[in-house]
Amino acid sequence: MSENVTENIREVWNRYRYAAVNCTLAVLQVIFYLLNAALGGALYAPLALHAGAVLQGHQYWRLFTVMLMHADLTHLLSNLLGQIFIGNIVEQNLGHARFGLLYFLCLAGASACSVLHAVTNGWNGWCVGSSGAVFGLMGALAVLILKGFRKYDSRRSLPQRALFMLVYAVYSGSQSASVDNAAHVGGLLTGLLAGIILSLGIDPDLRRLL
Repeated sequence: MSENVTENIREVWNRYRYAAVNCTLAVLQVIFYLLNAALGGALYAPLALHAGAVLQGHQYWRLFTVMLMHADLTHLLSNLLGQIFIGNIVEQNLGHARFGLLYFLCLAGASACSVLHAVTNGWNGWCVGSSGAVFGLMGALAVLILKGFRKYDSRRSLPQRALFMLVYAVYSGSQSASVDNAAHVGGLLTGLLAGIILSLGIDPDLRRLL
Protein backbone atom coordinates (compact mmCIF):
# COMPACT_ATOMS: atom_id res chain seq x y z
CA MET A 1 0.00 0.00 0.00
CA SER A 2 2.75 2.44 0.99
CA GLU A 3 4.61 1.74 -2.26
CA ASN A 4 1.49 2.57 -4.26
CA VAL A 5 1.02 5.82 -2.34
CA THR A 6 4.65 6.76 -2.89
CA GLU A 7 4.37 6.00 -6.59
CA ASN A 8 1.21 8.10 -6.89
CA ILE A 9 2.88 11.01 -5.13
CA ARG A 10 5.90 10.70 -7.43
CA GLU A 11 3.65 10.65 -10.49
CA VAL A 12 1.78 13.77 -9.39
CA TRP A 13 5.05 15.53 -8.62
CA ASN A 14 6.60 14.62 -11.95
CA ARG A 15 3.56 15.99 -13.73
CA TYR A 16 3.03 19.24 -11.90
CA ARG A 17 6.63 20.26 -11.35
CA TYR A 18 6.55 21.24 -15.01
CA ALA A 19 3.70 23.65 -14.21
CA ALA A 20 5.17 25.17 -11.06
CA VAL A 21 4.55 28.79 -12.09
CA ASN A 22 0.91 28.23 -13.00
CA CYS A 23 0.22 26.29 -9.81
CA THR A 24 1.96 28.97 -7.73
CA LEU A 25 -0.20 31.68 -9.31
CA ALA A 26 -3.31 29.62 -8.59
CA VAL A 27 -2.32 29.17 -4.93
CA LEU A 28 -1.61 32.89 -4.68
CA GLN A 29 -5.13 33.67 -5.86
CA VAL A 30 -6.60 31.35 -3.24
CA ILE A 31 -4.49 32.97 -0.50
CA PHE A 32 -5.58 36.48 -1.45
CA TYR A 33 -9.22 35.41 -1.72
CA LEU A 34 -9.13 34.04 1.83
CA LEU A 35 -7.21 37.06 3.09
CA ASN A 36 -9.64 39.49 1.47
CA ALA A 37 -12.58 37.57 2.91
CA ALA A 38 -11.01 37.69 6.37
CA LEU A 39 -10.54 41.45 6.03
CA GLY A 40 -14.14 42.00 4.97
CA GLY A 41 -13.27 42.92 1.37
CA ALA A 42 -10.76 45.60 2.34
CA LEU A 43 -8.35 44.60 -0.44
CA TYR A 44 -10.74 45.44 -3.26
CA ALA A 45 -10.04 49.17 -3.02
CA PRO A 46 -6.24 49.01 -3.41
CA LEU A 47 -5.99 46.00 -5.76
CA ALA A 48 -9.04 45.80 -8.04
CA LEU A 49 -8.91 47.27 -11.55
CA HIS A 50 -10.43 50.73 -11.97
CA ALA A 51 -9.96 52.84 -15.10
CA GLY A 52 -9.88 56.15 -13.23
CA ALA A 53 -7.36 54.92 -10.69
CA VAL A 54 -5.09 53.64 -13.47
CA LEU A 55 -5.28 56.60 -15.83
CA GLN A 56 -5.71 59.48 -13.40
CA GLY A 57 -4.09 58.07 -10.29
CA HIS A 58 -1.29 56.30 -12.23
CA GLN A 59 -1.89 53.15 -10.18
CA TYR A 60 -0.59 50.81 -12.85
CA TRP A 61 -0.15 47.88 -10.49
CA ARG A 62 -3.90 47.36 -10.75
CA LEU A 63 -3.41 46.02 -14.27
CA PHE A 64 -1.84 42.96 -12.60
CA THR A 65 -3.27 42.78 -9.07
CA VAL A 66 -6.77 42.44 -10.54
CA MET A 67 -5.98 38.71 -10.83
CA LEU A 68 -5.82 38.46 -7.03
CA MET A 69 -9.35 39.75 -6.44
CA HIS A 70 -12.52 37.73 -7.07
CA ALA A 71 -16.17 38.55 -6.53
CA ASP A 72 -17.07 35.31 -4.74
CA LEU A 73 -16.06 31.66 -4.38
CA THR A 74 -17.81 30.59 -7.60
CA HIS A 75 -15.96 33.28 -9.50
CA LEU A 76 -12.63 32.14 -8.05
CA LEU A 77 -13.22 28.43 -8.69
CA SER A 78 -14.36 28.93 -12.29
CA ASN A 79 -11.23 30.95 -13.07
CA LEU A 80 -8.94 28.48 -11.31
CA LEU A 81 -10.51 25.58 -13.19
CA GLY A 82 -9.74 27.23 -16.51
CA GLN A 83 -6.28 28.32 -15.43
CA ILE A 84 -5.19 24.90 -14.16
CA PHE A 85 -6.81 22.92 -16.96
CA ILE A 86 -5.34 25.09 -19.70
CA GLY A 87 -2.32 26.75 -18.12
CA ASN A 88 -0.58 23.58 -16.96
CA ILE A 89 -0.23 22.19 -20.47
CA VAL A 90 0.87 25.58 -21.82
CA GLU A 91 3.62 25.87 -19.20
CA GLN A 92 4.71 22.28 -19.76
CA ASN A 93 5.32 23.12 -23.41
CA LEU A 94 6.74 26.65 -23.12
CA GLY A 95 8.73 26.26 -19.92
CA HIS A 96 8.55 28.25 -16.69
CA ALA A 97 10.09 31.56 -17.76
CA ARG A 98 8.20 31.89 -21.03
CA PHE A 99 4.95 30.87 -19.36
CA GLY A 100 5.39 33.47 -16.62
CA LEU A 101 6.00 36.15 -19.24
CA LEU A 102 3.00 34.93 -21.25
CA TYR A 103 0.68 35.01 -18.24
CA PHE A 104 1.52 38.58 -17.26
CA LEU A 105 1.45 39.81 -20.85
CA CYS A 106 -2.06 38.36 -21.20
CA LEU A 107 -3.06 39.92 -17.90
CA ALA A 108 -1.75 43.32 -19.00
CA GLY A 109 -3.44 43.06 -22.40
CA ALA A 110 -6.76 42.07 -20.85
CA SER A 111 -6.61 44.86 -18.28
CA ALA A 112 -5.63 47.47 -20.87
CA CYS A 113 -8.62 46.53 -23.06
CA SER A 114 -10.86 46.65 -20.02
CA VAL A 115 -9.66 50.15 -19.15
CA LEU A 116 -10.05 51.30 -22.76
CA HIS A 117 -13.59 49.91 -22.89
CA ALA A 118 -14.47 51.60 -19.60
CA VAL A 119 -13.20 54.98 -20.79
CA THR A 120 -14.91 54.66 -24.17
CA ASN A 121 -18.26 53.80 -22.61
CA GLY A 122 -18.01 56.09 -19.59
CA TRP A 123 -18.12 53.18 -17.15
CA ASN A 124 -16.76 53.90 -13.68
CA GLY A 125 -17.00 50.51 -11.99
CA TRP A 126 -14.49 48.05 -10.60
CA CYS A 127 -13.19 44.90 -12.27
CA VAL A 128 -11.90 41.78 -10.52
CA GLY A 129 -10.70 38.33 -11.49
CA SER A 130 -8.11 36.50 -13.59
CA SER A 131 -10.37 35.46 -16.47
CA GLY A 132 -8.63 37.85 -18.88
CA ALA A 133 -5.38 35.96 -18.33
CA VAL A 134 -7.21 32.63 -18.64
CA PHE A 135 -8.53 33.68 -22.04
CA GLY A 136 -4.96 34.57 -22.95
CA LEU A 137 -3.87 31.05 -22.03
CA MET A 138 -6.66 29.75 -24.26
CA GLY A 139 -5.20 31.71 -27.16
CA ALA A 140 -1.70 30.43 -26.47
CA LEU A 141 -2.93 26.84 -26.21
CA ALA A 142 -4.65 27.18 -29.58
CA VAL A 143 -1.33 28.31 -31.07
CA LEU A 144 0.54 25.38 -29.52
CA ILE A 145 -2.03 22.89 -30.80
CA LEU A 146 -1.80 24.31 -34.32
CA LYS A 147 2.01 24.22 -34.19
CA GLY A 148 2.04 20.59 -33.11
CA PHE A 149 3.14 20.91 -29.48
CA ARG A 150 2.02 17.77 -27.63
CA LYS A 151 4.57 17.34 -24.85
CA TYR A 152 3.13 15.93 -21.60
CA ASP A 153 -0.23 15.39 -23.24
CA SER A 154 -1.90 12.81 -25.40
CA ARG A 155 -3.45 13.35 -28.79
CA ARG A 156 -6.79 12.27 -27.40
CA SER A 157 -6.86 14.91 -24.65
CA LEU A 158 -6.10 17.88 -26.89
CA PRO A 159 -9.56 17.92 -28.53
CA GLN A 160 -11.05 17.67 -25.04
CA ARG A 161 -9.08 20.71 -23.97
CA ALA A 162 -10.16 22.59 -27.07
CA LEU A 163 -13.79 21.72 -26.30
CA PHE A 164 -13.31 22.89 -22.73
CA MET A 165 -11.93 26.19 -24.04
CA LEU A 166 -15.10 26.70 -26.07
CA VAL A 167 -17.42 25.80 -23.18
CA TYR A 168 -15.49 28.03 -20.78
CA ALA A 169 -15.62 30.95 -23.22
CA VAL A 170 -19.39 30.64 -23.70
CA TYR A 171 -20.00 30.18 -19.98
CA SER A 172 -17.83 33.11 -18.93
CA GLY A 173 -19.25 35.48 -21.50
CA SER A 174 -22.90 34.69 -20.81
CA GLN A 175 -23.10 34.71 -17.03
CA SER A 176 -24.30 38.27 -16.59
CA ALA A 177 -24.08 41.79 -17.96
CA SER A 178 -21.32 42.45 -15.43
CA VAL A 179 -18.89 40.09 -17.19
CA ASP A 180 -15.96 42.07 -18.62
CA ASN A 181 -15.92 40.75 -22.17
CA ALA A 182 -13.48 43.48 -23.20
CA ALA A 183 -10.91 41.91 -20.89
CA HIS A 184 -11.67 38.48 -22.33
CA VAL A 185 -11.14 39.66 -25.90
CA GLY A 186 -8.00 41.58 -24.95
CA GLY A 187 -6.56 38.59 -23.13
CA LEU A 188 -7.39 36.20 -25.97
CA LEU A 189 -5.78 38.39 -28.65
CA THR A 190 -2.71 38.95 -26.48
CA GLY A 191 -2.43 35.22 -25.86
CA LEU A 192 -2.59 34.43 -29.57
CA LEU A 193 0.12 36.94 -30.43
CA ALA A 194 2.33 36.17 -27.44
CA GLY A 195 1.89 32.44 -27.99
CA ILE A 196 3.17 32.77 -31.55
CA ILE A 197 6.21 34.79 -30.46
CA LEU A 198 7.12 32.85 -27.31
CA SER A 199 6.88 29.47 -29.01
CA LEU A 200 9.49 30.45 -31.59
CA GLY A 201 12.69 28.49 -31.34
CA ILE A 202 11.22 25.69 -29.20
CA ASP A 203 11.32 22.13 -30.44
CA PRO A 204 7.91 20.57 -29.63
CA ASP A 205 9.64 17.25 -28.90
CA LEU A 206 12.11 18.57 -26.31
CA ARG A 207 11.44 18.83 -22.59
CA ARG A 208 11.31 22.42 -21.36
CA LEU A 209 11.94 23.62 -17.81
CA LEU A 210 13.24 27.15 -18.36
